[in-house]
Amino acid sequence: MVPAQFEDGTDFQSGLAAVVSQGKWRFINSNGQFVHTTQFDRAWAFSEGLALVRSGFKYGYINPAGQWVIPAQYDRAGSFSEGKAWVTLGQQQGYISSTGAYVISPRFEEAHDFQQGLAAVKAGGRLGYINTAGQLVWQSP
Repeated sequence: MVPAQFEDGTDFQSGLAAVVSQGKWRFINSNGQFVHTTQFDRAWAFSEGLALVRSGFKYGYINPAGQWVIPAQYDRAGSFSEGKAWVTLGQQQGYISSTGAYVISPRFEEAHDFQQGLAAVKAGGRLGYINTAGQLVWQSP
């Protein structure tokens, strides 16, 4: 059991939880011990082996050892879901793989997590759904 000693925190995923201590986000194990010295301005729970973190005004992804897997370079980002995460550079959103490579090019005004093989997106002011290949499968009239 981890005693109540942190300002905020996330659920445990991959054996770790993100917590706020002295105004910075860090990761602890189930014993409440910090697992590395890396600190962030914001951190989310691990998803598919990577945690979304914000450093300054940019977002990136770390592994459980606290090492950058995808450097903090995005203006906004989401956690991984079904092998992809939506990211924003400038005004366009697209999807990256766990290596940081774009798998669906940035071309959306809005993008959401994949669920059951589909993700809601907004393009040209219209809501639609894409499949994991980035193909539009339905768009509002």
